[in-house]
Amino acid sequence: MKRLFQDWTPEKKSKKGKKEKEVESQQGTIERSVMIGGVKVRALYDYDGQETDELSFKAGEEFLKTEDEDDQGWCRGMKDGGREGLYPANYVETV
Repeated sequence: MKRLFQDWTPEKKSKKGKKEKEVESQQGTIERSVMIGGVKVRALYDYDGQETDELSFKAGEEFLKTEDEDDQGWCRGMKDGGREGLYPANYVETV
């Protein structure tokens, strides 16, 4: 059995100006928010996260639920600043 191998070289990247990088960065942010999606929820109670992977919030604060409740009663969410984490599902209501 004879195998053929081809040499591969990556395309050369052109240098981008500062203005182009800013636009690219803004587009990346927009695409990320669309990809993540989620359901808007409002906190019913204050919650202070006990672990580094948990969200903290105040009653009345709104953020996105990005994953449904697991079998232990926790959801994953994301606040406006981009902070992601777990929180108790029964501490929020859908907006």
